[in-house]
Amino acid sequence: MDYATIWILFGKLPIILLFACTMYCCSKQIGFRLTTWSFSAFFVSLSIGVTLFPSILGAYIIGIISLFGVLKVLSKQAKAWQFIVWPLMNTFLFTIIIGRIGCWLAGCCFGEVSDLMWAIQYTDEGFISDYHLDRYHHFSQGHSLKVHPVQLYESLGLLIIFGLGLKLKSLWGELSAASFTFANYLIVYSLINPLKAFITTPASLIQIGPFSLLQLGFLSFATIMLCLAFLLKKHHSIPQPVRSHHSDEFVKKVSLTEASILWISISTCAGMSLSFGTPFSAQLGVIGVCLSAVAFIQTLHEGINRFEDDTDLLLDIPDEELFSHNIQIWAFFIAIIPLCLLPLATHTNASSHHESIERFPKTWVYRLDETSLKLVRVGRVADLSPDQIKAINEHQVNYTRARSCAGPNIYLRY
Repeated sequence: MDYATIWILFGKLPIILLFACTMYCCSKQIGFRLTTWSFSAFFVSLSIGVTLFPSILGAYIIGIISLFGVLKVLSKQAKAWQFIVWPLMNTFLFTIIIGRIGCWLAGCCFGEVSDLMWAIQYTDEGFISDYHLDRYHHFSQGHSLKVHPVQLYESLGLLIIFGLGLKLKSLWGELSAASFTFANYLIVYSLINPLKAFITTPASLIQIGPFSLLQLGFLSFATIMLCLAFLLKKHHSIPQPVRSHHSDEFVKKVSLTEASILWISISTCAGMSLSFGTPFSAQLGVIGVCLSAVAFIQTLHEGINRFEDDTDLLLDIPDEELFSHNIQIWAFFIAIIPLCLLPLATHTNASSHHESIERFPKTWVYRLDETSLKLVRVGRVADLSPDQIKAINEHQVNYTRARSCAGPNIYLRY
């Protein structure tokens, strides 16, 4: 399967569609308008996180901080964030489950060499083959050595965790189940990390006793989250989500000035993502701007109705209000479909030995770490010094170009 197709089917489309379903679930809990405002900030912040961080977890954390910030400002209830933690946790989990299958198909994020009966062998002419040639002096005409399918390990582990979390949700509640699920994700990631040959963060290479710095950090945080899960289980005074179709039940009355400031702020941040981000981060930013425009128009409409009528509700009849709510939800899905199809129009070309690599400033660059002998991400082409770029272009430094499911990569071979 073509790498671009893998990235669309197992990367871009699942992420957008999963978040569309998450927005639908959240809108049934806290109302459509508050959901739209908060997720517009989430998508824009996620687009910036994708640009800044090599990890989906880091990008996701940036997005959630922004989402909770908007909820804090616009919500009447201080604990409104509790109503969307479980849907967000499941979306994060399935984004990785589906994405890792794409990584397995594309041959990126591969594992260490293995002789196990389920180990896999890639036929990529370059990248992994050249990496094994440099590390193990293995040469087999475009065939790599057999490696651990760590991508499938992670997907399978997270699928089991999702099942356990779903079972605990009915026993402990959503907040406790979400904390338990996230803690076990960190544990699975920590256990699998030593089996990876494809490293995205230097923290994986710093050893402190039998563990790496990344493992210690993740396991420590996992312990805290497990304690939090049991604490939330014990204290049943924490309110559970209550379904509501009243769009004004949770959201404050936002003035036109406040809505304008929020809309301009979100649009400005999205503009930064469009300028400095990747094609996919730009797509996320566009979705955030579109959602903020919908929320702004709805806030403006609500303000006009409030000016014409002193009542707080736009419609007096509950059935009509429910009908209006459903129309808003379906309008969102109709609007999100074209945005989901945007990946079909975006295409990323791999660099070529006949082209200057500075034409691809957002391409990830890897090298062979001399101590661990793992393939380590060192940054993007834009992070290289002018002398390094000149040496590469003049072929003084050998390199291999490769395609992952998310786009081109460069392996510098000194």
